[in-house]
Amino acid sequence: MTRTRGALLLVLVLATGSVRADDRSTRSVDKANAGLEAYGQGRWDDALRLFREAEALYHSPVYLLYEARTLGRAGRWREAKQHYDRLLAEALPADAPAAFRDARREAQVEYERIDREIPALVVVVKGGSAKTRITVAGLDAKAGRAIELDPGTYEVRARDGNRVARGNVRMVAGRKVTSLELTFPTTARPEAEKHWNRTGLVFGGVGAGLALVGGAVGLVALSQAADARDALPESCNGKTCPASQRGAVEDETRSARTLGTLSTGLFIGAGVAFATGVVLVLTDSDVSSRTSAGVPSAAWRF
Repeated sequence: MTRTRGALLLVLVLATGSVRADDRSTRSVDKANAGLEAYGQGRWDDALRLFREAEALYHSPVYLLYEARTLGRAGRWREAKQHYDRLLAEALPADAPAAFRDARREAQVEYERIDREIPALVVVVKGGSAKTRITVAGLDAKAGRAIELDPGTYEVRARDGNRVARGNVRMVAGRKVTSLELTFPTTARPEAEKHWNRTGLVFGGVGAGLALVGGAVGLVALSQAADARDALPESCNGKTCPASQRGAVEDETRSARTLGTLSTGLFIGAGVAFATGVVLVLTDSDVSSRTSAGVPSAAWRF
């Protein structure tokens, strides 16, 4: 931009394209002149606000041009390019003021320059799915598709369900395309492994249940055995009974022996089921730890 300050002020006075100044156009030009002063001082936020207020009062391609320039100087190239697009898409009437035509011509030159310089990012995701969402600087990106970004350093994040992969990338002006590769950690287990995990838990639960039942049956067996000992004839010495009494004794102790055998079988079954469940769960955890040992990786290249 080579115009003198006085020439710039003249452009802004003509920005409304109004031959007869009215209150609205006058206030618009005043806002624009204040914006131009802030622009010259490098106060980009103030300049942008004032140019937008001027545009809201009275539309002019000159205001759009200075909004785009301000955004560009502030490093907000994506937004600047959108403003240039808007200005260039606007059809000018045949009798448009010279300031409007100059603004359009200068916008075309500046648009081409920023289009050459603005960097673009392509994110490549490994291990994702159709539901993978990629975000960078609050913007949604598509895997394998270029997205233009302002120069600077960004964190890029990809999410697929509960899995997250992230990486950092530095975007440099003039470097047209930068690629970032994100790899999801393989923490999601195949369906078969999930089945083994559930089966192991089921076996463990069955084992615990059998142990409880076995203990209850064992207590009943011990109680019945104690009752049977108390009911032994006096002719029995605690270990042996006369042959004539053995049938009665067998009848008294048969139930206790049966329950004792059942209790022992239940405890054996509980041990087998619980041990099987532990083995399956530990095996599944070992698989999970091996598959999830890596962390989300990121690499960037040009």
